[in-house]
Amino acid sequence: LGVMASSRKNADDEIIRSIQKWLKKRQDPLLVPTALSSMEDANEARRLVIIVNPTSGGKTGLKVLHDIVLPVLNAGGIHKITVVETLSRFSVPQQVAGLNLDEI
Repeated sequence: LGVMASSRKNADDEIIRSIQKWLKKRQDPLLVPTALSSMEDANEARRLVIIVNPTSGGKTGLKVLHDIVLPVLNAGGIHKITVVETLSRFSVPQQVAGLNLDEI
C-alpha cells in the first residue's frame, strides 16, 4: 500500500508541476496541458464557489478570473462554478452566508 500511495503522490506532483509550468509561461488557456485535460472526467461532478474581489490586483481581478482561472478550471472538467463578487471589504461573510450550497 505504501508503494502505491507513493507512486500516486509522484504522479500527482508531476501533474501539479506541469500545470504550474504552463501557468508561469502564461500560455493560452485554451492550449491546456495533457495533465490538466486528463482530469476532466474525474472533476465533472465537482462544484466550486469562487469569491473574487473585482478591485484586487489593480482592478484586474475579474479579468484574471475570466481570462485565466475559469478557462483552466473548465479545461480540467470543472464546469459547475458559482462566482461571487465582493461588494465591499466587509460583505464576504454576509454574501457567503446567503449562498444555498444545495443549488450550486
